[in-house]
Amino acid sequence: MKKTTLILILTLLSSLLFSNSDANNQQIIDSLKHYELKLVKGVPLDVQAHANRNIIRNLRILLKQSNSIELNFDTLTIISVLTSDDKKVRVFTWTKPEPLGMFSFYGIVQTYNEKLKKFQFAMLENKDLDDKIAMKKNLPADRWYGARYYDIIMKKSSGKTYYTLLGWKSVDMALHAKVVDVLILKNNGDFNFGYNLFDMRGNDYFKSNSRPKRLIFKYSHQGTMTLKYQKQTILKKVRDGQVKRSPKQFGFSAQKKDVRSEPKYKKIRGKMIVFDQMAPENPNLEGIFSYYIPKINVLDALYFDRGKWVYYPDIDARNPTPGNERKPVINYDLIETIEEED
Repeated sequence: MKKTTLILILTLLSSLLFSNSDANNQQIIDSLKHYELKLVKGVPLDVQAHANRNIIRNLRILLKQSNSIELNFDTLTIISVLTSDDKKVRVFTWTKPEPLGMFSFYGIVQTYNEKLKKFQFAMLENKDLDDKIAMKKNLPADRWYGARYYDIIMKKSSGKTYYTLLGWKSVDMALHAKVVDVLILKNNGDFNFGYNLFDMRGNDYFKSNSRPKRLIFKYSHQGTMTLKYQKQTILKKVRDGQVKRSPKQFGFSAQKKDVRSEPKYKKIRGKMIVFDQMAPENPNLEGIFSYYIPKINVLDALYFDRGKWVYYPDIDARNPTPGNERKPVINYDLIETIEEED
């Protein structure tokens, strides 16, 4: 009888502790919601800085808990929170407005340590690298090419898992950029950004580097570039057109022309990264990305095939599969409207 009573008391105490912990966690998440609303244009810089410090402090408190991967951050809107399908990676990113229309980028990555069987986290430190250099480098957490990520795509190939991130970046007052990066996770929970996962052959934007470690599409700050993950259809060429030669005609018979058959294509239906094809407003401005805008009704795609994101130009994406859309992101005059897809 005494043993049963003791078990009951311990169970009740445990329940109360978890209940208090849940309430405390919700309080901290509510405070994050309060502070993130201070990170918008028009709020005094000292207030923004104070809010940003509190966001970092409160996230660190939450992420030190053993069950933090189960916490729900869906109420946050300015702080982007992305969790991989296998729940081994969670990425927090956000921006803080700066004078003259600029932004600072902040982030934390939470990862699972297979060796220790527990979660850990690391702060991201934004380093402003030249984009040509950035597209060639593997970058650790303390040399992060800053962006506010809005989608994470998990892919597996040959025993490796790749976490592809879609994001937005403000480069300077005249330039915005969309970024496609790759996070690689090690067994000890350490990670790097950037990997040779892209085959961009045939894309003029990457003609000087068709196998970059991350994609950076720069364009005019007055424009908007589509970059989203959704179901679409592409045609993959499986055979070139073949020439069927006519037999030689002798005598007075007319020589028949050789006949070339049409190329053979395979229709592929599935999820892919779809994005606007960018070009300068005027051909004379080629290479000056502050004048680049999307071409009208011209979309390209990246399809994951044999361990690579392979480039496919000019896809017909006028009729995306319905039911993919998430709730629209609330724009607090912070950044351009971001399109997100499941």
